[in-house]
Amino acid sequence: MCCRVLAIVLILVCSYMKRPTIIIIGVIIVTLLLGVWLYLLFGGNSAAPDENYADLNLPNSTDVIVTTNDDSTSQEPLIDINELEIIQQITTDSVIGFQEVQDTPTSTPFAYYVEPGVGNIYSINLETGEEKRISATTIPGASKAAITPDGNWALFQAGQGGSAAFSLGEVRASSTNLALEPINEAILDFASTKDNTFLYIARDGSGTVAIEYDPVTETSQALFSLPFNEVRMDWGSSRDDTHYIYPKANKHLPGYLYAFSDNTLKRLPVAGFGLTAVGSQESVLFAHQADETYQSGQYIIGEDTTTNTVAEFLPEKCTDLDTRDMFICGVSNEPFNYYTPDEWYEGTQTYSDNFWSIRPTALAGTYLRNITDETGRNLDITNLQAGFNSERVYFQNKNDGTLWIYHLDREPNSN
Repeated sequence: MCCRVLAIVLILVCSYMKRPTIIIIGVIIVTLLLGVWLYLLFGGNSAAPDENYADLNLPNSTDVIVTTNDDSTSQEPLIDINELEIIQQITTDSVIGFQEVQDTPTSTPFAYYVEPGVGNIYSINLETGEEKRISATTIPGASKAAITPDGNWALFQAGQGGSAAFSLGEVRASSTNLALEPINEAILDFASTKDNTFLYIARDGSGTVAIEYDPVTETSQALFSLPFNEVRMDWGSSRDDTHYIYPKANKHLPGYLYAFSDNTLKRLPVAGFGLTAVGSQESVLFAHQADETYQSGQYIIGEDTTTNTVAEFLPEKCTDLDTRDMFICGVSNEPFNYYTPDEWYEGTQTYSDNFWSIRPTALAGTYLRNITDETGRNLDITNLQAGFNSERVYFQNKNDGTLWIYHLDREPNSN
């Protein structure tokens, strides 16, 4: 519109001018335009050419892995590390994997965790509270991760179900970019070991096979195979530990417990509808449907005996502390029922847990901490994992996926 008005004005002006005057004005305009063009061509901001173009932020529909450099030197946030707290929240957002990283028993411990959706890895200094992003490589749709105790390797799952993709990343101190390699196997479950390797179970025809993978030597070793693929695993801390296997729990389906140790896979005398279990080298805690409710029990391997426990719990709310010969469990006051554990898996049932220690070989259980009194919140505990020397137990609140620590080294009644 403005150009049309300007053209009309010029025509009207020119109609009252003499021909030499018009020629002079035209030469001046052309000279000015030529000067502007030369300035833009040679005198513009050549140091930042990208600023002359719009960033459309278009998604990459073909790449699974997108690498982002992050050389920011801004001050990293600090976590409030209170040395008096027994139960402590260390993330405000959900996580999809975590690991305590510590070079020696006397060195500074770090908590590594992985951000959902993007797969970025962060570390938290458990002495100073400093939080730092150590990997800025984006893994779109990251839904699960495992990190080795030395902090050098991470195994990622992106997506869910049959469309899930897996990749192995090497964490490098010199860069925030991971060195990534895809894993072309249909992995069902995976975990890291204290030997800085990975254990995973993958589909193999109509069944499954369990494999240990060493990322340093890039070698794999098959451990055992199963004739079914709806598998739940309770992995040991190393390849040579006992690993427990049972079918995916459902209150309508019978479950059977298997153990792999000493290169032998055997079935244990533990079974029941909706069976779930967690074990150590000496014993197993389990729960199953019985008499229209969900009941807990313990199996002592060396004695080949099964007894009831002093508290009712979901085994997935427990973890083995091998250095203390006991389990730490989240135990709720809410009673279980015929729909357990299905409703808990589906998220229609939540629990407010307290901490107990369970010693199956001693047939004993001890109430440790009221979590609500300690934190002011109701926590539905899941994904418990012991740190080095069992001084700390990490866990997530199932309600929001946040990461917490239970400081057993500050607990006088845990030994």
